Amino acid sequence: MSTLTPITDSMWCATQAISPGPGVRMDTRMTVIAVPGRDADEHEVIVHSAIDVDDEMAAEIEALGRVAHVVSPNLFHHLFLEKAANRWPDATVWAPEGIEAKSASRVDRRMTEGELWPGIDVYAILGMPKFREFVLFHRATNTLLVTDLVFNKPVGHNVTSRLFFRFFGTYGKFAVSRLFKTMVKDKASCAASCRKLFDLPMERIVMAHGEVKEEGAAEAFRQAIEARL
Repeated sequence: MSTLTPITDSMWCATQAISPGPGVRMDTRMTVIAVPGRDADEHEVIVHSAIDVDDEMAAEIEALGRVAHVVSPNLFHHLFLEKAANRWPDATVWAPEGIEAKSASRVDRRMTEGELWPGIDVYAILGMPKFREFVLFHRATNTLLVTDLVFNKPVGHNVTSRLFFRFFGTYGKFAVSRLFKTMVKDKASCAASCRKLFDLPMERIVMAHGEVKEEGAAEAFRQAIEARL
């Protein structure tokens, strides 16, 4: 398993290959964020979209601060939620409504809009009841953290995987997946909730699948949303 890679001075990530379907292998990203704790000299750690964390990786994460929150940001990124919840039993586990149908993990708090953690605003992507994606905006670093809302040149580990990304319109580029679009049941609500993000002063976008986007992030995001939604 890869070690943590810094994104900013308060945000790190690690990736892992998973198989979302027969013959398909793709990378998925876990993001780890340090936020101010209750004590002035303490950091609390948020584990967002957990991968299959082993003991070595857990030690790296715990060296950053107390793991206080484990977050499943939509109804698809739950594969390792239960394992993460069990590894950090004192952490608050956050997940969207409906996660019980997919995961046996305990859930302590529901994902909702607002400032759920210090310096982090949460926005709901509406109109997608089978997806229920929530995105995070880290104000100190102007970082938008998404899961499946956009992809950026995602890595496919074999020919089948690359064909998978081509079919869904994300191979080799920054884009909204066609699969994501098929999940939209209320286009007006979905588009409005996405466009609300256009006003954020985003300088980078961290997504679950593909490269972190920094150069021209805000404009690339706007174009990707407008093109698909």
